[in-house]
Amino acid sequence: WKVGGTSSSTGVSDSLEVLGRDGHYSWSSTLSLHADQWRKAGSMTCEASLSGQSPVTQTLDPARCPQ
Repeated sequence: WKVGGTSSSTGVSDSLEVLGRDGHYSWSSTLSLHADQWRKAGSMTCEASLSGQSPVTQTLDPARCPQ
């Protein structure tokens, strides 16, 4: 996770990967922030990657989320 462009592991909870019947792996990662951190951060980005593959990223903008 990146909070306001800075890498962060604080407040992060990751699940173990699970191999599905279709041969695909799945997992989840959750970032927990205090409300003031959420408002001040500017953006939160989750980046997932597997060795040898391009990373997948998703960015959240607090300004575009309901209060």
